[in-house]
Amino acid sequence: ENDSDPSDTGSDTSFDAGGSDSESERRRAERAEKKREKAERKKTSKPSSGGGERTKKKKLTKLPGQPKKPMSAYFMWMQESGREKIKKENPGLSVTEIGKKGGEMW
Repeated sequence: ENDSDPSDTGSDTSFDAGGSDSESERRRAERAEKKREKAERKKTSKPSSGGGERTKKKKLTKLPGQPKKPMSAYFMWMQESGREKIKKENPGLSVTEIGKKGGEMW
């Protein structure tokens, strides 16, 4: 614990680095003034969007089975002919290896 009593000089925990008492009081007053100014600005400014009161957005309902986004041309190609062709040429490939082969062929 740090006591602000200047008469207690026997403690090793003193943080007075050679500065005068008037200088530390001046800094303390500046900090207090900045804190007051910030509080005043906060009172007059409108609340930010990241603040406490948020309105919850209504979640859009999605029909079952409906895709989130339209499929890319690569996925359409893989679905129609690419996957079947790769499976015929290489029957022992795993799902990830089929995807890699499809990427090479695309």
